[in-house]
Amino acid sequence: MLFVGSTALPLMWMHTFFMRFPIDVIFLDRQGRILKIDHELKPWRLSSLAFGATEAIELPAGTAKRTNTQVGDVLTIQDD
Repeated sequence: MLFVGSTALPLMWMHTFFMRFPIDVIFLDRQGRILKIDHELKPWRLSSLAFGATEAIELPAGTAKRTNTQVGDVLTIQDD
């Protein structure tokens, strides 16, 4: 799931309140560059703050490690 923040306030965080399972959260800047990754964020937790992030992607836990996704990588999101 993709979450889009405000470019006027480039700071993002996520939460897993009311969730029953952990997730990976990837924070991106305007250019799609990965600024921070929270691996396996457990239910009822707050993510770390991601300064400069304008988007966040929520993925199943373990996806970022399994795909070797790292800070500094650039992601392209396309509509098909």
